[in-house]
Amino acid sequence: PYKPLIEYSLTTPGISTAIIGIGQISDDIAQCQLSQNITASQLTSGMKLSLDKFKLGEIYYNLSPDNWGQGYATEIAKTLVKLGFEDLKLHKVEAGVATENVRSIGVLEKAGMTREGLRRKILPIRGVWKDNYHYAIVEDDSRDF
Repeated sequence: PYKPLIEYSLTTPGISTAIIGIGQISDDIAQCQLSQNITASQLTSGMKLSLDKFKLGEIYYNLSPDNWGQGYATEIAKTLVKLGFEDLKLHKVEAGVATENVRSIGVLEKAGMTREGLRRKILPIRGVWKDNYHYAIVEDDSRDF
């Protein structure tokens, strides 16, 4: 139902990313979905946006295990951060990550994010409540992409 609004080419050969839609959830919250040229069952990513006074975006991504370790998540996170600041004019981009998810923590840090805090027992994973680190980057933080 969505048509591409913005398209990015990633550095991985043969892979490109496109914003396929931004839909209004409420008066001040919108959501966009990112799509890549790998099958939908292999990737989910996007950004939830608060566009009014807070100018805040929260990114998310989920890759199938056969795509782990190939740099896709890092490129997705960097693309979403860049999109948030350059195209959507956000002030801050945030993300959450399970405390034991070392690879995803690395992804967020490569995307320029800094750990800001801990949210206790917020994620229900396989029937167990897990802690979550809160990461963020603000528009005037330095980044190399």
